[in-house]
Amino acid sequence: NYIDIINAQSGRDRYTSILARKLYRVKSKIIHTRRQTPRSIGGFLQNWFYVSGTERIVVNSNQLKATFIKMGIPGDHLHVIFNGIPVDNFNMIDDKVVSDLKKKHNIRDEDIVVGCVSRHKKQYQLLEAMTYLSDQIKVIFVGIEPGILDEVIHEKGVRNEIIFAGVVDKKTVMNYYKLFDVMVLPSTTEGFGL
Repeated sequence: NYIDIINAQSGRDRYTSILARKLYRVKSKIIHTRRQTPRSIGGFLQNWFYVSGTERIVVNSNQLKATFIKMGIPGDHLHVIFNGIPVDNFNMIDDKVVSDLKKKHNIRDEDIVVGCVSRHKKQYQLLEAMTYLSDQIKVIFVGIEPGILDEVIHEKGVRNEIIFAGVVDKKTVMNYYKLFDVMVLPSTTEGFGL
């Protein structure tokens, strides 16, 4: 008995899976999953190593596939599988919960609301951007507790109303999305190639 498929996602996994196959004659099929643009792919030798050592390299966007092709990976060795979201998540949206959240955070129909759902990204970048926009725009941070960004708010002179919803459960998060006119996920590197 052996493992049918190994899906290697990190740099260390990618190397060790191929080396195990070559050194120990591991019979498992090896797939590499790449979710972001690599800083470098290492040139001809590393490309040969990745291509000869795997059945496929899976990427999650056509843009990422094009990037890997430019870096020397053959297009027929790349397979795109897009990110998805369980459709049942949309069943968690409840108009009463949305209405209650609007009341809780004093959001009126005419308000413009920018939302960010994430615990630890670069939320300070969103706050910096707000200094260039109308101070009438409300900002909701879901996943961030009150007080964490107070220093940045003060330092940057942000005058917008900032709402910190804290960490909330998955069902409640889906309802917060209905409050947003714009969803922003500020980050400098993102693992999903979106």
